[in-house]
Amino acid sequence: METHYNQRLKAFSFFNKYVKPEGIVFLGDSITEGFNVYEFFNGLNVYNRGISGDTTVGVLKRLEQSVFQLKPGIVVILIGTNDLALLTQSTKEVSERIKEIVKAIRAELKTVKIILQSIYPVNYSVNKASVNLRTNTLIKEINQQLKIIKDITYLDIYSLLIDETGNLNKNYTDDGLHINNLGYEFIAKQLKKYF
Repeated sequence: METHYNQRLKAFSFFNKYVKPEGIVFLGDSITEGFNVYEFFNGLNVYNRGISGDTTVGVLKRLEQSVFQLKPGIVVILIGTNDLALLTQSTKEVSERIKEIVKAIRAELKTVKIILQSIYPVNYSVNKASVNLRTNTLIKEINQQLKIIKDITYLDIYSLLIDETGNLNKNYTDDGLHINNLGYEFIAKQLKKYF
């Protein structure tokens, strides 16, 4: 049976022929895949290229189908949380690969606007199984490295999603990791300022 990753890649390759250039591409993992960008950014030329379970390694491998073929004007990136849980990578390794993703996109698409979102916080108390090995301490370490990347727009969504205890606000999540519709609505309002 074909993996979800490969099914999504095939779908991207198929639908890319219908893409209008200069659009907005959302690139990431399940948090991106679950983002109803077509509804939240109604009227804008948006494309969701999120794949559930993806990591920085997977994103680096699929830039051709997920970004380059679309010739976007803006790329919105959110990736890295799964690296902590699935690949058990160091924060430095994760941030370095995110830099590689940015560098590869910039090399191929010289004038594209790159919006790099901070990795979102988690809330262990909501669901330990979902959050797994991810911790806000590790996520903050990665985000510290991301905000100094040059030639991008860095968006610190992390700080906007935390509650008074420093965890992902329970109003914005159902499992402590993924964002619910209320959370996406809030994030969409932040992102719209940059489109």
